[in-house]
Amino acid sequence: SRLRRRGRTPPTINSEEFGWTKAVSGGPRQRRFVMRCLNRLIAATAVAGLAVGCGSTGGAAPLSVTSTVLSQETGGEIAVFAPEGEGSWPVVYALHGASSNWQRLAGTASELASHGTVVFAPNYQTASQPQALEGTECGYRFVHSIAGDHGGDLDQPVAIVGHSFGAFLGLNIGLDAALYGPAGTYDACFTGAPRPDLIAAIAGCYYQVEDQEFDFDPVGWGWANQQAELILVAGMEDIDCEAWQSEDASAALELAGYNVELVEIAGADHGSLVFPVADEETVQAILDAIAAAGR
Repeated sequence: SRLRRRGRTPPTINSEEFGWTKAVSGGPRQRRFVMRCLNRLIAATAVAGLAVGCGSTGGAAPLSVTSTVLSQETGGEIAVFAPEGEGSWPVVYALHGASSNWQRLAGTASELASHGTVVFAPNYQTASQPQALEGTECGYRFVHSIAGDHGGDLDQPVAIVGHSFGAFLGLNIGLDAALYGPAGTYDACFTGAPRPDLIAAIAGCYYQVEDQEFDFDPVGWGWANQQAELILVAGMEDIDCEAWQSEDASAALELAGYNVELVEIAGADHGSLVFPVADEETVQAILDAIAAAGR
């Protein structure tokens, strides 16, 4: 249901509403998979209540959104953004970056919720990678235990959306099923929960942070959950986690057997991809993937 667009001149879309211009990437290293309009509409009907339009996030009237802040059993806050009123919705678990908090993703979370999802955005410690992995995985398991209380339907697609450090963490906990899944060995909190159907990793640093270099090795790490749809989003003006990192990570994940969509946004830097709200292209890619996973 998706086409690879290669070797074409990227069309430019001017947006007066957001005040910037973006290009839909094409070519062998600047690519994105696009869902046909008919398939998007068919897929959307398979996800109860998911307000996905054809060609734009504005295709359906946005839903009113309510928000509340809870205390996690394992410590820290978790914010919940949900469509107002009764409903049953796909679940999104949204992860902030290093030295940040859920408030930085509030705009993006509200936008996703307004199109028919329940978004859970936790605070977690980022001082070290082990500490961050524990916080994000325990939060993910906690969300599974409370999703139904907030209109979340775990029988519909479950997605992880992460920004910056949260992008890497989302891929790690989302794909390392042997460690974190229901039959996994991780026992720091609760019991293992099913891994997500979709992971959207936005502006991740996968090979380098400033002068520190490291490996990104999905095969060597034994990652699984190859049924998950993966979206990697990069800003072409990002100087913190440059676009080549998402490009190379996408290639490594494809070699490991994953279905990967790479979305590259012209003119976007590290923060503007999610602050104050994720750009329309990123939101639509996430909604399309949720709808497709629900078929």
